[in-house]
Amino acid sequence: MVGPVAEQLRKNAMALKAEAQKAVAADGSSDENIRLFVEEFTGDSCKKDGSRNVGNLSHEGQDKVSDKGV
Repeated sequence: MVGPVAEQLRKNAMALKAEAQKAVAADGSSDENIRLFVEEFTGDSCKKDGSRNVGNLSHEGQDKVSDKGV
């Protein structure tokens, strides 16, 4: 493709690529979401510094993940 439409598509693709790379990077949104997902099922709180709080019963962050409809 050539022309202004093609240029805009390329710019959009590059912007989406950058956002996707940030999401999957350490401390990105995907990293945080998978950590919360694992904590929900294991009860194992993995802190960002890599240390672990096994058996965390405080339910910290429980409001972030909904169990409605499960």
